[in-house]
Amino acid sequence: MRSALFAALLSAVLATTAHAWDLQIWNEFARFTPDGKLIAQDWNSQPPGPLNVVTRPHRIQTLRNGFVSLVLLVSDDKGGPYRLSVSQTDGTPVKLDLYRVWYHRSAERPTPPPGSEPGAWLEYVPDALVPVANATGMRLPAPDNRIPDQKAQMYWLDVFIPKDAERGQVTIKVTLSTDGYNTESYAVMDVLPVNYPDEDPITADHNSYGAGFLSQQYPQLREKVGDGWGQS
Repeated sequence: MRSALFAALLSAVLATTAHAWDLQIWNEFARFTPDGKLIAQDWNSQPPGPLNVVTRPHRIQTLRNGFVSLVLLVSDDKGGPYRLSVSQTDGTPVKLDLYRVWYHRSAERPTPPPGSEPGAWLEYVPDALVPVANATGMRLPAPDNRIPDQKAQMYWLDVFIPKDAERGQVTIKVTLSTDGYNTESYAVMDVLPVNYPDEDPITADHNSYGAGFLSQQYPQLREKVGDGWGQS
């Protein structure tokens, strides 16, 4: 009996050690390096924390007829195959679009001007968003991005709240599947009874090279504004 119990406990410990995958949900302003570190130079103040706190999930207030964007971070020191899936567990129906973040390589550190301090530099910059189907089989390191010793992969999740959405809670579940193990994280949103407008109420352009092209791109707006067009 004791031998069997010890063997079961040992198996659980070994499984935990072998499967150290981690899944986190962050706000859209968080960026991460391929080794899973938060890019600190993005923040002048205290950096944020993940939204998927188990004991007290952070609630996101959102309007209708607009997007809420989230950053998903998948990480593991050893890597391997995995699947990432997103779904909605409650609330008014929303539209989910998942993207994988592509890292662009900056091969050489820029040389600062004479007399100035070297600025922040990233060898791999998280930039482009590549659409991926839900629950697509992936691998860490990502073979196509070709980053040596990559330990983390960023994803971008767009959540569109329709204009006729009901007020109340919407819960998004993110599931990381690896070798028969599932890790689940949740993002909780509160849909407010307020809509974003269908069209932008203003046309903002303060570029130093002029705004003459706007009258060609927005002829109806130019006619509507009249003599006040082009004035700030």
